Amino acid sequence: MKQDKINKEMNKFLSYLYMGENTFRIYLRNVQEDDLMDLLTTHINKFKEHEQNIEEKISNYCAVKKNLSFMQKRVLCMERMKADGRSDMKLAFLAVKAINMGLESAMKFLYEYYSYLPKDFADNALIIVAYYGEVNSDLKAYILKKIKKD
Repeated sequence: MKQDKINKEMNKFLSYLYMGENTFRIYLRNVQEDDLMDLLTTHINKFKEHEQNIEEKISNYCAVKKNLSFMQKRVLCMERMKADGRSDMKLAFLAVKAINMGLESAMKFLYEYYSYLPKDFADNALIIVAYYGEVNSDLKAYILKKIKKD
């Protein structure tokens, strides 16, 4: 695979990370309860750390593109509308859906490009995929705790 294509795909992966962080920020702006606020804040901070690590890896090979596509911006606009005025439980469900979509996209990306990616980038991408599983577990635990409490 040509290096230009690999560089483009690494930047596309980075845009997925930006999407995840921005989506969780939308949910955070609408949250009322401290527990969910703390949970989302913790994960947003970790997402930011992942972005910085991936940006650093990409910068070793090409220019880092820090922008979202037109479609990604539209999706964020839709997420704002979905999140507006929703209960914390609904926001938690939206976050589960978002992290599952991110997990699926990241795994598809790795399946398709892993053997072509620089090792340092690929290793970081694997760490991110594993972390998305942790986010999913944390969100499920929050939801189940709320169900039992109510």
